[in-house]
Amino acid sequence: FSVSAMSAGAGTRITYEIASEENVTITVYDALGRAVRGLVRRTMTPGRYTTFWDGRDESGYEVPAGSYLYELRAGAVRRTNHMIVVK
Repeated sequence: FSVSAMSAGAGTRITYEIASEENVTITVYDALGRAVRGLVRRTMTPGRYTTFWDGRDESGYEVPAGSYLYELRAGAVRRTNHMIVVK
């Protein structure tokens, strides 16, 4: 999977491909490992998908500038990628 560039206020587009039907989750974490927001949590069929993170937490508040991770889990596959929020 891949992530597009993030710019201030624009958010992040996360693009990924699923090879077989899997339970998929994508979660954003802060630098301390705390879950900030769940973006995807469902069973998905094979294909290419895009999801968007608007830089907000589960309560709808904008997260502060800093370093964040997102984790994609699909079946036995687990991938993590780094992103920076700039204000």
